[in-house]
Amino acid sequence: MTDPKLKEEKARQGETGKGVRYVLVISTIAAVIGLGLIFAFVI
Repeated sequence: MTDPKLKEEKARQGETGKGVRYVLVISTIAAVIGLGLIFAFVI
């Protein structure tokens, strides 16, 4: 095998935003609460 030409940080295609983790967690919690409310009012 040949040695890599680029270091790991340079070879990455993009950079994730700083708040991606929090947006994912908050939106997942909001979806669960919303579906729970819909389910509670339908039944």
